[in-house]
Amino acid sequence: SPFAATTSLGAATMSCFMCGKHRARSLMGTRKVLGKSQAVCAPSCKALDETLENAAAAAAADKP
Repeated sequence: SPFAATTSLGAATMSCFMCGKHRARSLMGTRKVLGKSQAVCAPSCKALDETLENAAAAAAADKP
């Protein structure tokens, strides 16, 4: 069962209320949506995707 053992890594991620992608809590912010504070990508889903893609491309380019 995926809920049997919660590791520190498993507890450190949340899904974004807007896009549904799982992110590290450090990459999330909160925003009032429908009257409740919800976890969302910070600063926005699109900006975070672009930042992560650029970081992955730079890491791949550094490998020999």
